Amino acid sequence: MPVASRYSGSDNTQAASKATLLAADRQLNERVASDGAPQAYRAVLNGAEARLHRSGSGSAPAVGTDAVVAWLTEHQAAMVATIGSGEAAKAGDLGYTYGKYEIAGAAPQTGAYVRVWTRDSTGRWLLEADVVAPSRR
Repeated sequence: MPVASRYSGSDNTQAASKATLLAADRQLNERVASDGAPQAYRAVLNGAEARLHRSGSGSAPAVGTDAVVAWLTEHQAAMVATIGSGEAAKAGDLGYTYGKYEIAGAAPQTGAYVRVWTRDSTGRWLLEADVVAPSRR
């Protein structure tokens, strides 16, 4: 699969890439809490490539920005998430983060999330995949 806009920036140390990746995940979590999940995710999704996987949703993953935002709008507008940690590739163009989440409301849920991120040529981290695993009660 060709990557049209691959990152090749100057902060190509693994530690620097990890720091910016963790900051991107924290910022997404903060925006979800303040602006709601649909708006926050729209700002960081990697277009047609983005995937949202929700265990127990009874449906296939939402694929693409519009589908992800529509699913979040209908099912999960509010969420609180806290980053645990993550790691970035040595090249600084790929990484993952993980943490905990909580959804309040009629069907409350807690669990863990993992996110896969890619970095574009400008150095901006974009969300490729977001997967949650609800806690068993």
